[in-house]
Amino acid sequence: MTRINQLESSIVFLQETHLLKEELQKVQRRWSGQVLASCFSSHSRGVMVLIHKAVPFQVNKNITDKAGRYLIVQ
Repeated sequence: MTRINQLESSIVFLQETHLLKEELQKVQRRWSGQVLASCFSSHSRGVMVLIHKAVPFQVNKNITDKAGRYLIVQ
């Protein structure tokens, strides 16, 4: 997360995050904005989208894959 914050990006797309749902709270504490994710296990898969709080974006619908392979956001 330190490197991502240093980049000062508005929107970040990540793949192969290897996070469990329980670990998302750590990311949410360190990111200033929305954290959208599809998780699977700590050994494989997982995608995540980080949207900075300065970006005027409202999530209407969030579809995740139970296998952690994709995330669809409207």
